[in-house]
Amino acid sequence: MSHSNPLEAFKLNTFFLKALTVWHVENPTYRLYKIFVVFSFAVTFFSAWICALVNYNVSEISENFYYLPAMSTGPLKYAIFQKNFTNIVNLTHLLETQYAKIRTENQKKIFDESVIFERKVMKNFAILIIPTCVAMFIVPYFQDRREMPLIVWFPFDYKQPVVFDLVYFILAFACISIAYTNVSTDAFFYTCLIQIETQCEIVSDTLRNLDKIVTNGFRNVAESRKIFIECIEQYNVILRYTKIVSDTYQGILVVQFFCSLVALCLTMYKLSLADPGSQDFIKYFVFKLGVISEIFMYCYFGHRVLEKTEDLYFAIYEMHWYDASKQIQNEVFIFMGQLEKPIVFYVANIFSLDLDTFKKIMQKAWSFFTALKNMHDIRNN
Repeated sequence: MSHSNPLEAFKLNTFFLKALTVWHVENPTYRLYKIFVVFSFAVTFFSAWICALVNYNVSEISENFYYLPAMSTGPLKYAIFQKNFTNIVNLTHLLETQYAKIRTENQKKIFDESVIFERKVMKNFAILIIPTCVAMFIVPYFQDRREMPLIVWFPFDYKQPVVFDLVYFILAFACISIAYTNVSTDAFFYTCLIQIETQCEIVSDTLRNLDKIVTNGFRNVAESRKIFIECIEQYNVILRYTKIVSDTYQGILVVQFFCSLVALCLTMYKLSLADPGSQDFIKYFVFKLGVISEIFMYCYFGHRVLEKTEDLYFAIYEMHWYDASKQIQNEVFIFMGQLEKPIVFYVANIFSLDLDTFKKIMQKAWSFFTALKNMHDIRNN
């Protein structure tokens, strides 16, 4: 029997969260840096929305409405994550102290592969958004006609040479930080869900091979019952862990899905009006893919957890429980009753995080897009 450290999977993710000041660090210098980050977020968020609300009837500004809902998710996720940080601490403590016991080489392999996968998720997302950040927030600064990376409003003339550079730096820094805050908070959630499915896999493997793990199999009643009870207790720990993750991310899930759905509808509407092959068409298309991928990843990892907990239910059938003592058989039936309801994550307690929900969201977005397009066609005719 061996123990592995599940927090290894969070190392890269935690590094980014600390760099973005999303993670709490007790340090005076870090606190000053955090004030600057929050200030840049606030300036960017409010200047963009004020500009949109005040000048909503100006065509140049209304053309850029599509990215505002998606841009808003970063600061809102930042605030919600900070508010629920006590839950994050409890979550990591629970992982560190009450992780599933690893009893076989196969279980060790399951654990190691999950850690590698979790690191890849964070690394790939961090790399994928680099071209977007460079193209949107760095390249425009070096062009002949320099403009702000966003449509914003300030109560002063920000086009003066030194002022422009300072404001541009704050906006570019904030936008890049917002992008990585989105990625880091999302990846933290994905990692939490991968931890749930990994623990379910380990418990499933223990149940399937219980008669092999225990010396003399089910004839060793005391030892086989002890390990079976440990599996039940571990599943209860998984449920506690799941509740903490769900409570921590409930607000973030609501923000993500609401903003993404609005951004998706607006982007698809803009896409329908743009000429195929034009620069605007490509811009809207790439942005749409980014929004869809965020929704898909949440639903995908939620679906994986659903499948692994369903697999845990079927693992009971494969454990040769009919060879066990009457006491273990009775406990098996009780545990099976508990496993009939798989682990499902919900958004605002309305719809579940799974691939069926993703399909429905795409259908709703398409319906909304069609309605917007029809209204536009009627208005022009």
